[in-house]
Amino acid sequence: MRFITILYYYSYAFYKKVDDEPHAMTIFALSFCESLLINFIAQFVTAHFFCYSFSTWGMLGVMIAFLILNYFLFIRTGRGKRIVKSTPPVIYSNRIAKVIVILFFVVTISSLIYGPIVLKDLIENCK
Repeated sequence: MRFITILYYYSYAFYKKVDDEPHAMTIFALSFCESLLINFIAQFVTAHFFCYSFSTWGMLGVMIAFLILNYFLFIRTGRGKRIVKSTPPVIYSNRIAKVIVILFFVVTISSLIYGPIVLKDLIENCK
C-alpha cells in the first residue's frame, strides 16, 4: 500500500502542474498504468501456459475495475487529499522515490508497446 501512496503523491504533484483537476487525472493515470501491468502479466501467463489471449473487452474491464477501485480507495474515503497534504512519502530518499515512480510509469507504458510483440511470439510458438 505504501507503493501506491508514493505513486499517488508524485502523480498528483505532476498533474497539479498541468491540469485543473489533478485528483481525477491521478486516479485515471494510476488506474490505466495498473491495468496495463496486470493485463500484461495475465496475458503473458495465459499465453505461455494455456495458449490463450484475452479479448479487448476483458482488458477494458480490468481498467474499469481499477478505476472504480481507485476512486473508492482515494476519492470517496478522502485518502487522496490526506496523502497530498502530508509530507512526501519516501522509500530511502525523495530522489529514489521519484526514480521508482518514473520507472513504474515507463515500464507500464512500454508494456503497451512491447507487450503485443512478446505475446504474439508466444501465441505463434504455441501452435
